[in-house]
Amino acid sequence: MCWGGLGVGRAGEDPTHFDYDVGDLTGSYYAWNSVGLVEADFTYTCRGGAAKPVRGHAVTWETVGGGFLSCGDHVPEDPFRKTDVAARAAARKLCPAGSRAAQSA
Repeated sequence: MCWGGLGVGRAGEDPTHFDYDVGDLTGSYYAWNSVGLVEADFTYTCRGGAAKPVRGHAVTWETVGGGFLSCGDHVPEDPFRKTDVAARAAARKLCPAGSRAAQSA
C-alpha cells in the first residue's frame, strides 16, 4: 500500500491538501492531522519610551503532522523516539479495541 498528498494554492488563498492511497485497503484504518500550537503573551515598548507599552497575545504553530495507517499495525514512533500524540489518540478512538494500533496507543 502507498499513500501521499499534494498541497496546492495561490498567493492570498488558503492552500488545499489532497490525499490519495493505492493498494488493497481491506481491514480498518485510521487517519489524523495535527498542529503544534504555540501561544504567548507579549509586551512591546517602543524605543524612547514615549508611548505606552503594547500588550497582546499571539497564537501560531511550529509543527504540523498527520497520517493514514492500518489498525493492524502498531502506532509508529517518530525519528526522535516520541510517538505522535495525535496518532495515539486517533488509534484509540477509531480502531477496534483489540487491534494492534489500539493496544499500542
